[in-house]
Amino acid sequence: MVKIQKQWNVLNKSIKGNIIETILKGRGIKDTSHFLNPRSEDMIDFELLSNIRAARNTVLDGIKYGKRFTVLWDSDLDGNAGGAITTLHLLNYTNQVNPIINQGKIHGLSGQNGEDLIATTDILIAVDSLSNEHEHYKTLSDNGVKIICLDHHPSSLESQKYATVVNSQLNDYPNKMLSGSGVALKFALYIDQYTGEEFAEDLYDLAACGLIADMMDIKDSWENRYICWRGMNSLKNIGIQEILNNYRFDGQAISYSIAPAINACNRTSNNELAMKLLLTQDKREVKSLVKQIKEIKKQQDVLVDENVNDVEFQIRNNLTEQSRVISGFVNDGGFSGLIANKLASKYQMPCIILHENEEETEVYKGSMRSYGLENFRDVLNQTKLCKALGHEGAAGVIIPKENWSKLIQKINEVLADVEFKVTVEADIELNVKDIAFDLVQKIQQLNLITGTGFKNIQVILKNCPVDKLTLMQSKHTKFENGSVEIIHWNNPRLFEELQCDTKGTYKTIDVCGSLSISEFAGKEKINLIVSEYGNITEELDFLRE
Repeated sequence: MVKIQKQWNVLNKSIKGNIIETILKGRGIKDTSHFLNPRSEDMIDFELLSNIRAARNTVLDGIKYGKRFTVLWDSDLDGNAGGAITTLHLLNYTNQVNPIINQGKIHGLSGQNGEDLIATTDILIAVDSLSNEHEHYKTLSDNGVKIICLDHHPSSLESQKYATVVNSQLNDYPNKMLSGSGVALKFALYIDQYTGEEFAEDLYDLAACGLIADMMDIKDSWENRYICWRGMNSLKNIGIQEILNNYRFDGQAISYSIAPAINACNRTSNNELAMKLLLTQDKREVKSLVKQIKEIKKQQDVLVDENVNDVEFQIRNNLTEQSRVISGFVNDGGFSGLIANKLASKYQMPCIILHENEEETEVYKGSMRSYGLENFRDVLNQTKLCKALGHEGAAGVIIPKENWSKLIQKINEVLADVEFKVTVEADIELNVKDIAFDLVQKIQQLNLITGTGFKNIQVILKNCPVDKLTLMQSKHTKFENGSVEIIHWNNPRLFEELQCDTKGTYKTIDVCGSLSISEFAGKEKINLIVSEYGNITEELDFLRE
């Protein structure tokens, strides 16, 4: 079994002067004003994007001559957001626009009927939908369909023979972290610049969703920061507004509210619900759609929990002292990433979740999640027994069936002497007496644009006395420390840990988390949302200060 070494690292050991300036200095931010207020000049020249002028001319000619446009959306939030940007923008110029999306998590043109596309389409715009599908592109092109691809995935030279590829990875474009929805936004802005219109000015909010959900850098990429800043200060999309239900539109809202809702539709083959939500202008329809989507999300969560229970039974049967990875099989691959996330966190070990594949019966496919290792993806690839494609700690995996048992054995051998570490990074350690509304308001301003490269500001409170301990909805632990309400979502186990077994005692705890202000029944409250905790101790009441 893996033994995890947890380290709490405070970036700012002492507070010198202004707390906010101390925090930003610890994050390596030198120009505070620019960082918090990105500028329009942070946007990179449109024409540095590959083939953007040719793509614009194709679209404008199509509008002029009444051509039929088909917009292919991809099946995640970045693809949905980019598809919505392109569709909504084109509808300002022409009514000959047909948005389409695959079912489930199928990407690109492989999920579409080529003959139908040829019969109904003059110009196909594929958004975030893989710009390396040259065989499909060739077939469409040979039958008179013009193809534009707005993308950020690696693109093959072969594809560029048949499609006009506008891609942030080509032409030495300076911002390699511009996602598909970001490319779609810039293309829409570029068309407006030529026509003298401003239709795309209302679409920054969608691009912000795509950038953050697709884990694009929002610290060092000034272009991405500007797009997010514009979007978060001007929320126009009524579908997103309804999902948020009056909560602030920021990086956390995208990661923990908007993306899970949209992705639940895509995982359960309800892709068209997400499409309708982002396109509709009818407020009554939006309310109905969000109600349906929230129900789908609940059903998904139930299925995930059931699968977690099934996989745990497999894990317990195979877990030994030598295990350095946990693994299991599920019937539905649509939830493999979510299941791997939950199990890696619970068992504090790297996790691989696999499923059968109907198209390639000789391989297993699935997802991996890391825990305690910086780069589990490379560990898997270095075995040469499988392929892991994606981020260092979260990737898709493809494993030949004949290699499965050999892979687990190899991982256990390679990681046998590796020290597993989890570093909890906090910006600053505070006393609860230091936490006032004006400070939290400033921290919330820093937390407007958060994601890859700039996570939420994390604060440590040590030796917190636990008062008014409650369990909300049978799963969320809540207690108070002075004026601060401390909440750990989805952790009923912590409620049990914080209960006192002995009369005349109370518990204290060290917590690390993000500060915010909530409002309920007209009253504002300071919250700390826990990301990590430790050092729970029991103290005598009569010694309490």
